[in-house]
Amino acid sequence: MPAPRSARSVPVPGRRGGSPVAWLTVAASDEPLTEFERLLTRHAAMAVGLELMRERVVRETERRLAGNVLAEALGGRLEPEELRTRLRPFVLGERAALILYDLEDPGSAEAPLETALAAAGSGGLVAVTSSGSRDLLCAVIDADGADPVAIARETRAALDGRAGPVRVAASRPLPVGSLRRAFHEARCALEATAVGNGNGKEVATHEDLGAFTLLLALQDDDALRLYSDGILEPIERTEGDYSDELLRSLEAFIEQNGNWERAARELYCHRHTLRYRIRKVEELTGRDLSRATDRIELWLAMRARELVR
Repeated sequence: MPAPRSARSVPVPGRRGGSPVAWLTVAASDEPLTEFERLLTRHAAMAVGLELMRERVVRETERRLAGNVLAEALGGRLEPEELRTRLRPFVLGERAALILYDLEDPGSAEAPLETALAAAGSGGLVAVTSSGSRDLLCAVIDADGADPVAIARETRAALDGRAGPVRVAASRPLPVGSLRRAFHEARCALEATAVGNGNGKEVATHEDLGAFTLLLALQDDDALRLYSDGILEPIERTEGDYSDELLRSLEAFIEQNGNWERAARELYCHRHTLRYRIRKVEELTGRDLSRATDRIELWLAMRARELVR
């Protein structure tokens, strides 16, 4: 191919006042670019910019929609039939599985996860959801003929290098209308393996639930609420917002397996502040958090509380 006689590169505009999102280069091999061709190049760059902006707006709208649907489903605000209807745009079959990813910055990993799922031959809904004291990245995938654990393992490997350490848990395939149960199964599996201190399984599953199986098998919300209130009500009766601080501190302390430094860092407080809060929890509940049995009892009560919220 002969060397071009002349070329022109123009920026493809992004958001107003922002840096260019790309550069468009036009080269002429025979004659130098005419003024008209230079004008066409500028207009072409604007057209490319508008198309990229349209695609970005569509992606942002889809993610916002995914987040809203997930929040309503996990909050128990959608009946199974309505939930199936709301999930139809995400191309899910009659059975779905839910995969949770615990990583440093869940929001920035949404697009890489979508790419990784596509590479694994899967699609579905991707969104960030708040759970307890932290945010988790969530993927709801079509489970008809798919292996959720294999997909979780493959996508974890894709995220691990670019998003720091990643912990992953996958639910079993369940009817689409049981999305809330699938979430709690994956969340509880993730919690149950937290004490592994990095030595746990590559992907946590229902096989790792342990004592959580009792909570998930108990479908009676009143019984779960009774169990939770019987242990946590003295904390929740504390005046003002202090009860929320105590519960967040308790959850972080248990999730970090009693490690004061890591729990305080997660809460953005001094370890002496955390020690004071944990002592207050012990006074209110009559439990001793240095004992494993008492920590497990409080841990189960908090998960029961989450199941019926």
